[in-house]
Amino acid sequence: MKATSHSYHLCRYHIVFIPKYRRAILSPYALLLTRLVQQFLSDHGALLIESSVQPDHIHLFIEARPDVMISKLVGRLKVYLSKALLEYPDIEAIYL
Repeated sequence: MKATSHSYHLCRYHIVFIPKYRRAILSPYALLLTRLVQQFLSDHGALLIESSVQPDHIHLFIEARPDVMISKLVGRLKVYLSKALLEYPDIEAIYL
C-alpha cells in the first residue's frame, strides 16, 4: 500500500493484450516484450508486478498511482508496443 500526504492507495490492474486475429506470434519476443513493458511503465509512473507472454496474448499485472488514467496508459502502451514490434520483418509481414 502506498501513502501520500493525505491518503493510502493500492491500485492494481490485470490487463490482457491480444494481437490482431489472435495470431500466435508473440512467443519468440517474450523477453523483448517484458523489457519494453517494464521500461514504458516506469517512464509513466507505474510498476509491472507480473507478466506472462503466451503465443497469442499477453497478461500484465500492474500497479499505478490513482492519478494515472488507466485507459490512457493502456492506449499509449498498445501504440508503443505495436510500433516497437513492427520493426521486426516477420511480424510486419503478418500485419501488412
